[in-house]
Amino acid sequence: MKNLLNKRVIFLIFLSLVAFELLIVGLKYQEAKSNNEIPMSDSPTSGRIVIYSAFPKEQGDEYIAAFKKEYPKILVDIAYISPFTMSDQILSEQYNTAVDVVWGVPHRSVLFLEWGSLLKGYAPNGLSNIKPDFRDSNTNPYWIGLSGHMVAFCTNPTKLAELNLDPPKSWEDLVKPEYKGLLSFPDPEIIQPGYMIIATFLQLKGSLLGWDYLDQLHQNIGEFTNNQGAACQHVSEGKYAIGVSFVEQIKPDPNTLKVVFPTEGAMWQMDVMALINKDSIQLATKTFIDWSISDQALALYSENSPIQATNPTTETNTTLPKGYTPEVVAGVIPHDFAWVAANYSRIINEWHTRYKDK
Repeated sequence: MKNLLNKRVIFLIFLSLVAFELLIVGLKYQEAKSNNEIPMSDSPTSGRIVIYSAFPKEQGDEYIAAFKKEYPKILVDIAYISPFTMSDQILSEQYNTAVDVVWGVPHRSVLFLEWGSLLKGYAPNGLSNIKPDFRDSNTNPYWIGLSGHMVAFCTNPTKLAELNLDPPKSWEDLVKPEYKGLLSFPDPEIIQPGYMIIATFLQLKGSLLGWDYLDQLHQNIGEFTNNQGAACQHVSEGKYAIGVSFVEQIKPDPNTLKVVFPTEGAMWQMDVMALINKDSIQLATKTFIDWSISDQALALYSENSPIQATNPTTETNTTLPKGYTPEVVAGVIPHDFAWVAANYSRIINEWHTRYKDK
């Protein structure tokens, strides 16, 4: 019970910080608007735009710097926020929101906005270069995929050797009794990989077999983490032997941390962008969206993300990040993103009922 209360306190502090950041962005926008500092729809190369993003700040700042080098007269206010709170924030603001674009956010979050009629369809320059499954099917798509992230295991070779255990090779291995209490797992209520894993298993196995697997998995989970990358950080410190995380958050070390791609395939998440539906949309906003699927931007995403949005026939300067192979990327587990989004509340409520005491 004490651990549960501590986790709730941490989560409430996190939400407070997110709300404060969003408030600052909104106040900047309103101040600039009242001072007539936001030229609306007058030029594709000047103006001021507001972006909500779930990209890691270091990556997002790098991408924005490249955009501003190309378009120095477009001012960018960007808030890096949790995708778990982003859609709720915009839905609560409805058509009075300050935000112009959501960018680098999980597909699930954007679908909530689409279903709430808060997105505006737009076909940016270069759309033909994007894979069909990385955009919606409308002529003017509501959302466009930018990149994808894979979920895999991290293991501590030294810790496993001390316990005389072999590392897991598959998702099914994770429920073996010998791993009881040895797994660090991202909290599905707070951290994206956690929810993606449980939702994918329920989709693939069905409700009965899916929850049966998760019941077994729960017996092996020693902690639920509430920070991105914390699971594998704790594994590297020897607190736990096995963790689950987005691969780019795993920092391999030959003695303390190794990446393991499950034999059944890695689970994955698509990051997308979308234009917010507003009465007046600046040309500068559309310029940013055009740039976001340009060869330059796609090449930048590919430095951090193994799953890329471009068609195989498209000649863009993209390469796989270090540690990935084409075979691993091609073997990701397919799933229905719309199903994952539509069933979010139901799945999380059931998960909380079953496992909230961890």
